[in-house]
Amino acid sequence: MTKLPKSIEKLMNSAAYRNSMHPGHRSAAERVTNFFASAYPNTEYDATGKMVDSEQDLENYISEEEFEERLAAIDEHNDFVHAQMSDMRDRGGDGEITSNNYIIEYITDDGNIEDGECEVLGLEISQLPSAYVWHSDGNNTCDECADLDGAKFTDEDDIPESPHPNCQCFVEEEDDDDFEDIPADLDWAINGIAKQRKEQKEMERKTYKIPENNKHFDAAFEKLKEVEGGYTNGRNQIKDEPTNMGIKQSTLDKYNKKFHNKNFPKDVEHLELEHAKEIYKDEYWNNTKIPNIENDRIRNAVFDMNVMSNPNIMTKTVQNALNSYANAGLEVDGVMGSKTINAINSISSNQVSDFMDVLKSERMESLRGMINWPTAKNGWKDRTMAY
Repeated sequence: MTKLPKSIEKLMNSAAYRNSMHPGHRSAAERVTNFFASAYPNTEYDATGKMVDSEQDLENYISEEEFEERLAAIDEHNDFVHAQMSDMRDRGGDGEITSNNYIIEYITDDGNIEDGECEVLGLEISQLPSAYVWHSDGNNTCDECADLDGAKFTDEDDIPESPHPNCQCFVEEEDDDDFEDIPADLDWAINGIAKQRKEQKEMERKTYKIPENNKHFDAAFEKLKEVEGGYTNGRNQIKDEPTNMGIKQSTLDKYNKKFHNKNFPKDVEHLELEHAKEIYKDEYWNNTKIPNIENDRIRNAVFDMNVMSNPNIMTKTVQNALNSYANAGLEVDGVMGSKTINAINSISSNQVSDFMDVLKSERMESLRGMINWPTAKNGWKDRTMAY
């Protein structure tokens, strides 16, 4: 039950209105009474015409606050429609944005009934963009291939390489049915359906990563921890900072901000081995394509280079080595994509030692250009030659 608009309540309780109910003014009173009785059928009056029950059932009207909340939901829905259209067209699809105009009646905070206008957008798709779906062979499928089965990739360059030789899996280009027509419907926008779909699509469209190979990471980390050592305050370097097991203070700060729920130490000096291992796994292994490198020696060397420098420098070094050794014809762009991984994995086992000599030479050339080379060159040389 909601109060009548104050302006009407004031009129109905006024002396002028009560006087209009005098027998001498019956016809006028009847006209006034009939008007309010029809507009507000639940309102009651006493014998003098004074309103005795100003409570009125206005359940068909929403509050001004709820009206503002609905407008915000509609704006979010419309933004989502525009984003879907842009995303779809960027990927080669096409469609048309439609719209409907609606009136929403609501009660203002001071008791007046108002009409609010809004526009709801929709999307009609005429051409879906492509998606690339991984299909695993049902017979004798390995665990890695089984985990990839059904994985969808929106960019052809994101498709991972086959996890092993003679893989029977295949990738099929299909219409991306994540995109669907969106009605320009008021209920659709207000009920938050678009928001739910947006969150679901964002989860589905995250780049699929090949399941990590824990055995390979453990082996790479064992080699890494031998050369990284323990805590150092960094004062012996031209440009450095406190470091423990190869983890710099700034790296730990960023990791703690990103994964604040893990409750790792704030000071790198108090970092434990299991903490360092988890940071290396999250920041230098899982989010790369290094696990796709088939040869253990090359994979461990590339991981070590990624830790020492950064992904861009590491990848350019590898690409230069591949071009020099195997005439791979790679663009030296610092991006480790499928072409770079394919070139690495094309090196046969009897060629690995020769390739590693070239890779170490390129690595040393890269290290000589770094600011800490004058004070760190001996340690860096020993570390690189151990690949």
